[in-house]
Amino acid sequence: MFRFGLTIIIFTIIIVALQFVPSEQVENATIQNLPPLTPDAEYVFQKACYDCHTTETNWPWYSQIVPMSILIRHHVKEGRQYLDLGNWNQYSPEKQRDLIQKIAIVVRNDQMPPKTYIFFHQRASLTEIDKESIENWASQVSKLIFESQAE
Repeated sequence: MFRFGLTIIIFTIIIVALQFVPSEQVENATIQNLPPLTPDAEYVFQKACYDCHTTETNWPWYSQIVPMSILIRHHVKEGRQYLDLGNWNQYSPEKQRDLIQKIAIVVRNDQMPPKTYIFFHQRASLTEIDKESIENWASQVSKLIFESQAE
């Protein structure tokens, strides 16, 4: 019993001490040059995508507490590496079209948003209507990009 109590005390001391270690900040800025969003698609992006795939992250209070801060900042950094809608204009038209098609696929296959994100953000859970909105948007924007390349 003494070992268990000592383990709890040591663990608590470590967690409290980690609160004072500065964590790597992930910059917040504004979104620029996004592909045109339908109102339905914009709603879905705002509720389920923007926190990790734009620089308009809404940092919840628990994102400042270790160990959650480490996990959340890692997810945001990783999400922006795969797709950063805030830097959309830096992607080539081919890359944009590829990313748009991938967005539709991962949303349809329930790969995005991740289950861990939905656990903490219930409103990010996507309905069938939400998924259809993203698929319709992706189809429209892919056509626009394809047409602009053909010109």
